[in-house]
Amino acid sequence: HPEERALIKAFVINKFRGDPSLLDSGYVMLEERTGVPTIGTLPWWDLSHLPAEDALEWDALGRANGSPPVLDIAVMRLPRVANLDEFQPLAAEPGVRVRFVASANDLGTPDLIIIPGTKSTLGDLAWLRERGLARAIVDGRTRGTPVLGICGGFQMLGERIVDELGVEQQGESAGLELLPVVTEFEREKITRRVIAKAVGNHALWNSDDVVSGDTPDAALTGYEIHMGRSTMVPGSHLGAAPFSMRIDGQDVADGLTSADGLVVGTYMHGLLENSALRTALIRQLAARKGVTVPEAGTRLTIDQAFDVLAASVVANMDMAAVYKMLGLSTPAPSANAPSHE
Repeated sequence: HPEERALIKAFVINKFRGDPSLLDSGYVMLEERTGVPTIGTLPWWDLSHLPAEDALEWDALGRANGSPPVLDIAVMRLPRVANLDEFQPLAAEPGVRVRFVASANDLGTPDLIIIPGTKSTLGDLAWLRERGLARAIVDGRTRGTPVLGICGGFQMLGERIVDELGVEQQGESAGLELLPVVTEFEREKITRRVIAKAVGNHALWNSDDVVSGDTPDAALTGYEIHMGRSTMVPGSHLGAAPFSMRIDGQDVADGLTSADGLVVGTYMHGLLENSALRTALIRQLAARKGVTVPEAGTRLTIDQAFDVLAASVVANMDMAAVYKMLGLSTPAPSANAPSHE
């Protein structure tokens, strides 16, 4: 409709491979036919350093690095998974295969089982049971396979989950009973950035190995986003110790590690985006298995990857035209513009 056409101010060609001058005649034709100019041609980029969309890129993540697998890591393919992108850095490590598993028959004997975050803890816990995965996870832990639960996955590892208010799904259920916690859902969501330090030694890493984090004053950075509140069960037969200590002016314990070190649960998303912790995890799993994993190359952080993407957009688009459309003056180029060539 005419009112909709009036909103279209420019064309931008995306994902172009080759010499953009080959399109010059096409730009002229587009403007002659529509009255709308083309203000840029964006090249095809390797976006593997950027977060994947939740549950849309399972298979691509599973074959991220292309190197022969040495370590096999199984992530539960929950139907309501959240924050899938946090496994992307792990999947990109050479020698590491990350598989997304949807049935007990496909689990096999991985070197690590991960239960990721979810938008519906009770619903996805029921799904694990329906698929036989709940029993397979417990059996795997009994055989000595480490288990890591993140956020909703941490809640599932506990003794019980209660949602009396119907925040996600009204009701309650026994958990996998691998950690001595009970989770109760409340209406107020916790959302916060987290800076923490690893504590203790267990099957996933030794805290002494996590010595050079991605921030100068702490080993771990991440974030929390959850409705449930998990508390220790007094007198539980399951022993446990804190997984990490948050640093916010005072030490606050986060998550739990089982007494034998095989089960770890945390509310902290973004753990595996910390290169020091990821390296410690891979080395520990490789040592347990008696194998050697290839050295990892340099990988951009998410912030660096977005900087590269932004710089390329600026270099390949008429930004003066963009700012003019917005009614703004064009900012002067920054002398401190990031470069990650």
